[in-house]
Amino acid sequence: MNKTSDTLKFISTHIINKNVIDEYKKLCKSGDDVILCIDNTNLNIQYDFPVCEKEFFGTKVKCFLFDINIHKKLNLPNYYFSEETDDFGKIMWYNADYRFYYVREYFPDYKYYWQFDYDIYCNGESYKPFLDKYRDKKSHLLICIFNGTLKNTEFWTFGLDWIYDDSKELYGGMFQVCILEKSAISYLYNKRLEHAQIFKKCLSDKNSRWINCELFVPTELMNGGFICNAIVEKKITFNKHIYVGDECLNKKDDLLYHPYKGEFKRNILNIFGIKLKWLSPCKS
Repeated sequence: MNKTSDTLKFISTHIINKNVIDEYKKLCKSGDDVILCIDNTNLNIQYDFPVCEKEFFGTKVKCFLFDINIHKKLNLPNYYFSEETDDFGKIMWYNADYRFYYVREYFPDYKYYWQFDYDIYCNGESYKPFLDKYRDKKSHLLICIFNGTLKNTEFWTFGLDWIYDDSKELYGGMFQVCILEKSAISYLYNKRLEHAQIFKKCLSDKNSRWINCELFVPTELMNGGFICNAIVEKKITFNKHIYVGDECLNKKDDLLYHPYKGEFKRNILNIFGIKLKWLSPCKS
């Protein structure tokens, strides 16, 4: 793939449907280089090389197809909560930062890497209005719902005595939308390998947990002296996955909505009425 800028944007997905491809097309309109980062474990899309072009729903898509083999190539650990697992889906859910290491391995020449979950919905023609707000904000990490120091009562902080003592400040964030700078990705990758050697000795202790990505990434970068900031947007999150798309919104507002599964039919929506009851907008 010919490099056209210093920024690579990718949508992470383990499913292919029209909604995912529609979001890919909107993201392509925002400028920079764009790929669909596909967990190919269950899709079994045929390819000669992980970086390839495929056609989905009449659209030619630049793809990066990864699976357990690329994971093994990078020697990343298979930890999930307090255990080691061969379930790649669990590994991916718990360690969302791994996708940045896979992408950087095959697309090493970029400075910034934007990641969007497959169930993000842009209520507009393009992601450009959203992305333009952050184009000049040169942080090592921009992440949703970036929290300051977390207390040890928080869910993700349990079982981390094996690696974080009271001298470490703990931070959190959400991976629906996230950007990492290249040096931060390299730093985090090395930290994952370092921590794995320590955690290997703790597997017999069910009270010890592997560090979830949403704690690990902000905590390691903040304590490592990197610049971390929040993606601050008004957005709406739903209690239930009943959101199907354009017909749920009265007008385009160029905001990003999450989750957007696109797996429900209109007759299910009718149970709730045409006008869905939103949660209050929140800062993230």
